[in-house]
Parts: sequence; C-alpha cells; structure tokens
Amino acid sequence: MMRLWFGACMLIALATVVEGAAWDPGLQPVSPPLANASLGITSRNAAVAPDGIVHLVYQNNVTVDRSQLMYVSRSANGVWSPATAISADTVSARNASVVVDHFGRVHVLCEIAHDSTEDIAQFIRDPSGVWSGPFLVSPSTGFSRSPVTCVDSFDKVHLVWVDGRNSVQRILHASWTSDAGWRTPDVLSPGAITPQDPTVAADQLGGIHIFWSDRIVATVSDQVWDLYYERLDAASYNVPPARDLVHASSIAVHPYVEALDDGTVYLVWLDSRAASHNDVFEVFYKRYLPGIGWGKDKRFTYDVTNHARPVIVAGAGRSLNVAWEDFRFGSPDIYYRQITPETGWDRDETPLTTDESASQSPTLISEPNGKLLLVWSGAQEGGTFRIFVREGLAAPAP
Repeated sequence: MMRLWFGACMLIALATVVEGAAWDPGLQPVSPPLANASLGITSRNAAVAPDGIVHLVYQNNVTVDRSQLMYVSRSANGVWSPATAISADTVSARNASVVVDHFGRVHVLCEIAHDSTEDIAQFIRDPSGVWSGPFLVSPSTGFSRSPVTCVDSFDKVHLVWVDGRNSVQRILHASWTSDAGWRTPDVLSPGAITPQDPTVAADQLGGIHIFWSDRIVATVSDQVWDLYYERLDAASYNVPPARDLVHASSIAVHPYVEALDDGTVYLVWLDSRAASHNDVFEVFYKRYLPGIGWGKDKRFTYDVTNHARPVIVAGAGRSLNVAWEDFRFGSPDIYYRQITPETGWDRDETPLTTDESASQSPTLISEPNGKLLLVWSGAQEGGTFRIFVREGLAAPAP
C-alpha cells in the first residue's frame, strides 16, 4: 500500500483551484498517529460555533468491538487542541453527531453499548469546557443506531435515530431543552419495513427537516428503496404523516440535508436509477424553495462508478458545496463539486484526496469566515485509520 504521506506530499505540491472555490494544498492530521481512529456513519462529526471554534468528535477503535469517543477543538486562529476522551474505555461509544446550541453548549449524540443493549446517549460540554454525561435519551431493550441532531430557532436540540426496541426498526424523534431534558420520543415511521439513514437539519423559521430511506413493497424483481420526508414545526409537537418524496423504482439511500435560514432545503442522496444493475450508485440532488415547493430530482455525478456518503453544505457567495466518497480508482477518495448562482455547477469534480489508501466518511462544515472545512478518515500503513482535515474557500465566482 502506498503511504498516505506520499499522497499528502502530492497535495502539498499541487494546490487545487476550482471555479469559485479554492482548497489549501496541504492536509492536516488531528488524531494521534498510533491510534486507530474513524468517524462512523453520521457524517456530522463536527460543528462550528459563531465565534469560529470548531468542535470535532471521532472514535478511537480500542478493540474490534469497543470504541471510545475523542474530542478535539480548533481555535478561531487555526490551532488544534490535543485529543481528550469524553467516553469511558470500558464501554463502546461510536457514531457521534455534534451540534452547538445558541448558548455555546456542545451536544454529542452517539450510540453507546451497555450490558446486552445499545442506546442513544448524550454528552454535553458547557461553555467553560466541562463535560457531563452520558445521559441516555430513551433507554430500552434492543439496538438503537444512527443518531443525527440539530438545533432549532428556539434552541431546542432535535435528535432522530433508528430505534430497535422490541426488535422493530422505526425512525424516532425526540427534543431536548435545558430545563425539561428529553421529551418522550415520537414515531415518525409507523408501518416502516427497514428504515435507515436518517438525516436532519433546521431552518430559522421553525422548520425541522427530516429524511430517511426505507424499502418498499414493489412488484419489480429488484429491491426498491424510497426517501421519506417529515417536516416538523419547532413551535408544535404535532407529527404529520411523512411524505414519500423520492420514488423512482430504484434504490435511494444515504440522504443528507442542508437547510438555510429562510426555509430553503437542499437534499443529496445515492441513487441506483442510472445504473444497469443495482450495484452502482450516483449522487442525486433536489431543492425545496419556500412558496414554490420541491424541484425535480437531478443527477449530480455522471462517471458511472460507485459513490458513497454524499454531504452538502451552504457556503459563502450563496454557494452549495458537495463532497462524497468516489471509487473511480478502486479504493475511495473524497471528491468535491460546487454550485453557485453565477456559474451553476462546476464542470468537473475535484479530487480532494489523491492516494491509493482509502479516504472515507467525509464531514463538511461551513465556517463563519467563509471557509470550508473537510474532515475524513484516511488509511495508514497496517490497516489503521487517522483523522485528517483540509480547508478550502467557498468564494463566490468573479
């Protein structure tokens, strides 16, 4: 296996400049070199506070079946802190989702295994830097997984996850406030078959936008998975019926949502409709405009190779920035593409990692200074992984 550092040298030698976007040539490791670190499956491992401080949580894989959550932060002037353990090494904690509320508290929602079950747990870092938790959100017998979280305009924390109590998989939603704690969960997917891949984002008008994928009963021979959409109101506890939003007699999975303050919603996901067989996934894109509604499904990649874990974030210059795992050269690399109002989509995708080792699980955040921060896990010699970051500028087109 080629050393990851060879790929790093190539990145340092050649800066990546794209129409309307520019990425720093170097990459930076933020986890210790001897640890086996990964990011899990949520694609929401990092959050940035209004003061520019970045909060990042990854998992240190202590043994084959036990992971410990580690926290690092980056100051507004770009200095990363040493890693700090926030979960005990005697239990397994993994698949973290990170958000910062309006009071500067950092909320980490994760899967935590204890006894013979697995629940969703919360850790909280107060503005002074003191951690508390874990607090179990809705303990039950079974296996709960895939927690994702956001904060609404009323400063309520919203959590969505796949719940496995009583051996029945369902999408559940719960909300937290500092005075009342966690409310009893709502069921968003009654009658679901195999729901998975929840994603959530909040706008500043009170909208909570939730998506997930689920297999449907179909007459065709191949499996069919649709994407379901639930819009909750932050000022209400009503749960309207979910909408079957993406249905193309294909496999639509791994949705990721970004919501703007004005209620505009952007969605990316993986879809097999463009493949001759249901084994190659392209990235698709969809937009909701307030007062107009949802637009058409649009194909975002056209290279007829496999893709995984797309993420989308709004950046400077009203840009939209998309990253994903790309398998065109065998092992996954992280690729990037931007949309701006002035120029539309970039003509070509941009590789942000260029080595023969695996680069996986991108998290992409937009910083207050107009920059982008990409976080991913990269393979090292010996089969272990390390967490890397790379910064870019989501500049508007000239």
